[in-house]
Order: sequence, then C-alpha cells, then structure tokens
Amino acid sequence: MQRIILGSTSRHKIEAVRAACEKVGLAADVSGFPAESGQDAQPVGYDATRSGAYARASQARDSEPTAIAIGIESGIDLDGDSWYDFAIVIVLIPDRPDPIEVESVRFGFPAEYATEAKRLGFGTNTIGNVIAARCGCDPTDPHSYLSSGKTSRSELLGDAIVKALDRIPRA
Repeated sequence: MQRIILGSTSRHKIEAVRAACEKVGLAADVSGFPAESGQDAQPVGYDATRSGAYARASQARDSEPTAIAIGIESGIDLDGDSWYDFAIVIVLIPDRPDPIEVESVRFGFPAEYATEAKRLGFGTNTIGNVIAARCGCDPTDPHSYLSSGKTSRSELLGDAIVKALDRIPRA
C-alpha cells in the first residue's frame, strides 16, 4: 500500500485524492497535513496558484519524506472579461527530482461575484465566500451551486488528480 500525504486538510481535496486513487487502481493510505500555501485566500493567476500548490506539496513531503506528497491549490484567472476557477496539482515522489504537475479544467465564475470578491480584497476573501453569502451554498464548493449539481469541486479536482496519479511510475 502506497502512503500519500496531502498538503491540506480540506475535505474536498482529501475526498478527491481518495477517489482518484480508486479510479487509477492505486492502493493508498491518504491523509491530510495542514500545509500553508503562502498565497492570498483567493490566489489570482497561474503563477500564484502553482506556487501555492508547490508550497503545499513541499510541506507535506517535509512532514513525511518517504510518502508521495501532493499539493493542490485552487485559484482564479481572468481571460478577457471572464473569470475562471482552476486548480494546480503538484505530486512529489520520493527519490524523483521532477514534480508531476497537472492543471484542472477551468470552470467559469460569473463576473459579478469576482468583482465583489476583488472589491473586498482577495487577501482575505474568495469568490466562493461571496457566492455563498448571496446564495447560501457551500463556500468551498460553489461549483455545485453554479452548475445546478452537474459538477462539484471534488469532481473537478478528482479529474486533475487522476491525470497526475496516472503519471506516477509503477513498479
């Protein structure tokens, strides 16, 4: 059984890693570690999001050097007039120098929520918090609300994690 330490205690992220392990047939003991991203509450742009994921993976690796370490950071990006949520998954494998890096599918967020979160300050506010305050949904999974239940944050993260785990060399 493979040991995986995730640089987060988020239930969405832990559930997504466990489900991804099942999908790729990787027998794994998955647990979370309270790692910090070093980023704003709402990371903006690819570089900040990747940096946060790598910081989380590095802290997880430092906590348990013989385990596979995973860092996941969700961020937003502006493309023209449209705001998109996405996540970066970083996987660090013991004794392998190069990280595995995968970006999730991007999910569109209505501009009105992004504008409000930006006005409040991305340092302490997320678009999910703004959507939840207005609509009563889970602030950590506005995707379910916005898609009328067709997709969830865990599903979007899971798809990216599956791609990352598929790239782990198998004995």
